[in-house]
Amino acid sequence: MQIIPKENDHCHLHVLPTELLLEIMSHLDPPITPCFGRREALIALSETCQRLRHISRPLIWERIEVCSGLRFRNHPTMSKCGYETKKISTEILRQLRVATVMDPTLSQYVR
Repeated sequence: MQIIPKENDHCHLHVLPTELLLEIMSHLDPPITPCFGRREALIALSETCQRLRHISRPLIWERIEVCSGLRFRNHPTMSKCGYETKKISTEILRQLRVATVMDPTLSQYVR
C-alpha cells in the first residue's frame, strides 16, 4: 500500500508505517532534557498532525509522569522542601483527574 501525501500537507511522517512510528517513539526514553521528557516529546508530536496524535495518545497516557528536573535534597529524587513535593503531587493528581474524570477514555491506556 502506497500513501501519497497531499500537496499542502506539511507532516511527512504520516507516510511511515504505524509500526515504524511506534518504534521511533519508543526511543524517547530517557528524558531529552530535565524538564522535557518522554511525555512532553509525545505531546509535541501529537500536536503536529492527526495521525501522530492518534498514534501517540496511548503512549502519552500509558504512564502518569511528572517532570524529573526538580532538584531534591541529598538525592535527585528526594525533596529539598515541601514546595517541590506539593508541585509534583498536584501534577500527578491533575493527570489522574484528566485520565479518569475529564476524559475517561484515556484510562484504558494507563498501565
